[in-house]
Amino acid sequence: VSQQEKELLAKLIPPDGSLILEEKRCLDGTREPVIADIVEWASNANQGSRLFWLHGVAGCGKSSVAASICNRLDEHLIGSFSCSKVGGSDRRDPSRLVYSVAYFLAEANIHFRKELLKVIEMVDQRRLDRKTLEARGKLILTDPLKAMNSNSMQSTKPLVIVIDALDECDEYGEVARIISEILDLTPWLRIMITSRSIDEIEEGLSRVNTPPRKHDLFISSRAREDIRKFIETKLDGDKRLSHIRQYVKDHMEELLDNSCDLFIYIAVVLEYVASRGDGNR
Repeated sequence: VSQQEKELLAKLIPPDGSLILEEKRCLDGTREPVIADIVEWASNANQGSRLFWLHGVAGCGKSSVAASICNRLDEHLIGSFSCSKVGGSDRRDPSRLVYSVAYFLAEANIHFRKELLKVIEMVDQRRLDRKTLEARGKLILTDPLKAMNSNSMQSTKPLVIVIDALDECDEYGEVARIISEILDLTPWLRIMITSRSIDEIEEGLSRVNTPPRKHDLFISSRAREDIRKFIETKLDGDKRLSHIRQYVKDHMEELLDNSCDLFIYIAVVLEYVASRGDGNR
C-alpha cells in the first residue's frame, strides 16, 4: 500500500475502542459447542451460508463468544467491530461501522482496494458524510464490489469479519440490509454478527440470498454448567473473594437458580462482593 493510498484509506479507519478484545473471551472450557460450530462455519470454504447471527437476551454472553471467535480464527479474521452506546458516539455511528467494513475489505483484497480508492479520490468526505447511510453503503461497498471482475473474487480461504452488539448501533436495520447486500457479492467473505433478538435486524439479515445461520445463545446453551465453572474459577483466582469462598460453594445451586442462565448476573454479583472487601458477606 502506497503512502497516498494509506492517507486515503485513513478516512475509513475504525474508531478507537471498536476492536473486539480477545481478553474478554469465554473462560476456557465454556461455550465450547457454539464456539466450535461458528469456527467450523467461518473456516469452511464449502459452507453455503455466509452470515452467522448469534442472538439472545442481554447478558447471556454473546460478546464473550464473539471475542472467543476472534481469538480462534487466526488468519481468517480480517477485522472486528464492537458497537457500543457507552463512551462516545463513534461506536454507535452506523457510518463508522460501514466505513470500517470497507476498510477491512480494502486491507484484505487488493482488487477491492483499487476500486474503493477510485471512489474516495472522486468524492469529497463532506459530501459523502451528507449522504444517507444507504447511499454511503452503495458508494463505498456495493459499487466497488460490483466493479471487481470475477477472477478477483476468488480466494483460497474464507475471510471473516465479526461485528458485536449490532443492536447498540444506530440504524441497525439499515446496516443489516447493507451487510446482506455485500454478502451476495462476496463468496469469499463471512460475517458473524451478535445482537439482541430484534425483528428489524432479523428482517435486514434475511435479505441475503443464502439463508443465514442463526443461533439463540440464551435458549440453546448449557449455560448453567458453564456459569458454575465461571464461579469456581473466580473463587479460586480472585483473592478478594476468599472470605466468601465456602459460603458460595455451600449455596451454589441457589446462586445458579438466581442467575437465570445469565453470565452478567453472576459477574456483577461477584465483582460487587469483591469490591466491598472482607467482612461484608
